[in-house]
Amino acid sequence: MQREQRANTTVRWLAALAVTLLLEQAACFGTAHQSTGCEDCSARTTATLPQRLVIAPESGGSSCPRVITDAGGNRLTLLRVLPNGRADYTITPGLYGARENEALRLDCKDGTVAGLVHL
Repeated sequence: MQREQRANTTVRWLAALAVTLLLEQAACFGTAHQSTGCEDCSARTTATLPQRLVIAPESGGSSCPRVITDAGGNRLTLLRVLPNGRADYTITPGLYGARENEALRLDCKDGTVAGLVHL
């Protein structure tokens, strides 16, 4: 009898955990996507993607420079500026594991790389 109660308790706990995870996922991909603070939910990471890039501010007031050059000399060009100081940059397919039609998303304030996003 105790074994059945423990099993039922475990099953209930796992079910509650699964529901919680599904609700979090739905909040991230739901219709209120912009208001959830989940702009990077679809960002993909790879083993070769740097955690951070050095950003040199440009004159003109934008915190997102038009061009970033990484440590290997690869030039990344600004595609679009997003809310919360993030931006997407063009990236050569193959660089950092990028695929065709992907861009590199990063935080312009500190250069933190969020990942690769599909265009």
